[in-house]
Amino acid sequence: MPWKEVYPMEEKLRFVTLAKTGRFHITDLCQDFGISRKTGHKYIERYDRFGLAGLGEASRRPNCSPNATDTSVERLILKEQRELKGVTHQNSNLGAMESGLCSKSN
Repeated sequence: MPWKEVYPMEEKLRFVTLAKTGRFHITDLCQDFGISRKTGHKYIERYDRFGLAGLGEASRRPNCSPNATDTSVERLILKEQRELKGVTHQNSNLGAMESGLCSKSN
């Protein structure tokens, strides 16, 4: 007999559907599905707010990064890279010092 394939999205929907019937305690459903009560309530809340799309996997990427390089600096670096294409390492250090990207260390 083949193994039964279980898809997370279907299981989440089945959990929410059973929870919405009111016939089962959330605690018992969570135990049967092998999830915490906090996760169970999170699934129900997301389903209420966003519908079926709320049960999908959400991106974990942060909205902003405090350590991100400023876009003006990125543009300057990319511009320098395009201009210095084919230049030797020694000459590229000179170009970076002239543009103010780094200082002469001696």
